[in-house]
Amino acid sequence: MSQTIGVLSIQGAFEKHRIAFEKLGLKVLYVRSIAELEKIDKLVIPGGESTAMVTILKKHDLWFPLKKFCSEKPVFGTCAGAILLAKKTHGLEKFGVDNSFSVMDIEVKRNSYGRQLDSFKTFLDIKINNNSKKIESIFIRAPSIMDVDSAKVEILASFKKEPVFVRQGNKLAVTFHPELTDDLSIHQYFADI
Repeated sequence: MSQTIGVLSIQGAFEKHRIAFEKLGLKVLYVRSIAELEKIDKLVIPGGESTAMVTILKKHDLWFPLKKFCSEKPVFGTCAGAILLAKKTHGLEKFGVDNSFSVMDIEVKRNSYGRQLDSFKTFLDIKINNNSKKIESIFIRAPSIMDVDSAKVEILASFKKEPVFVRQGNKLAVTFHPELTDDLSIHQYFADI
């Protein structure tokens, strides 16, 4: 079955996600409007500046259509995208109670790993389809997943005992940037959902 993967392209690191999915032979569409949102089967919310994303989405009336899409379809959030998928966030309080799409039972804190200068890469053991694989993982002003509802959320990778890659049903969230490496495992995993 053919699928179209949308990449939210209003701000942030969306180009690298497009390249990763196209290397897998998949059709990719940048999403910047409701009309484009209606043409996709799955959505990636990339890393970037979460406060800028919320501001732009609300200003251009994309917030509620995206929130509805995220509640119904497969979604993959990286870094800032993970923040926007969380039911509880820290660092977006200025937007009031409606500051995320609230589709994953996780609690996330913005910029928890520090500033740009504190960015780092490491190798993580990732659990994909009951197999463990070590992959390079790049953290840039990364958020932290402070808590998960373990009855609903599966932890697929951790760093220093803290979840950094989680799945809940057809939703994935990572606090690092898999699109910045040559390993396509996580993108393939999302495509297979």
